[in-house]
Amino acid sequence: RTIPSDDGTAIPLVLYMRHVLGVRYLGVLNIDDAYGRAYATGIQLAAQEFAPDLVIQREDINVAASDDALRRVVEFLADTQYTFFFGIFFAGDLAERIMNEAVKQGIAGTGRHNWVFADAIGGSVTDRNYERGSPLEKAFRGTSMLSAVGGISGMDVYDKLGTGLRELKNEDDIRYMRTILPSYEDGEPVDHDSILNGDTFLSAPGLVAPFLYDATIALGLAACDAAADSDEDDYFDGPTHFNRV
Repeated sequence: RTIPSDDGTAIPLVLYMRHVLGVRYLGVLNIDDAYGRAYATGIQLAAQEFAPDLVIQREDINVAASDDALRRVVEFLADTQYTFFFGIFFAGDLAERIMNEAVKQGIAGTGRHNWVFADAIGGSVTDRNYERGSPLEKAFRGTSMLSAVGGISGMDVYDKLGTGLRELKNEDDIRYMRTILPSYEDGEPVDHDSILNGDTFLSAPGLVAPFLYDATIALGLAACDAAADSDEDDYFDGPTHFNRV
């Protein structure tokens, strides 16, 4: 799939934080890997260009951080006395350890502190049902997630893609889709009716489809270019296709 870089995603984050929410001080806690460092740097660069009066305090955290190391990082954020934080780390044990510690140190679950997450947090925000009143329920209550998307309703090309997808939900196309979906999984037959006949199937592009569409069309156009220049009856090899992409 084709997606914008995190540098691009950082721009609306900075604009929203500074010019919509009125945030002047933002703490950024990022996982210490290529993804986390690049995203955090992108936020700093976006702030320099689009909101130079936004003060950013950044802290890195290792994916294998000990309890003591994690406590020190969260303590550092607490010492800033900031009330807005952006978290760049993955869902799972590390996220829950961070947010548990944030509750302990009084910078989450207070009703006064605000956490926004990169979409790497995934289901911790959208899918989990923590016990009401538990530290994690308090920590994630009222939080939000910023996700890169391939368009929104009202954008002409996005709406056209949505219309095109919905037009595929007809008897002939559904019949064709049945022929290309896998028939078995782990040796057991698969019934796709719940998907193909579901109310939401093809109803909207969603988060990923626009990126997949761009990638698929790019592959097709590159194959046409490679085939047009081939001297062997439209044959071309993988490296040629890759270079054309």
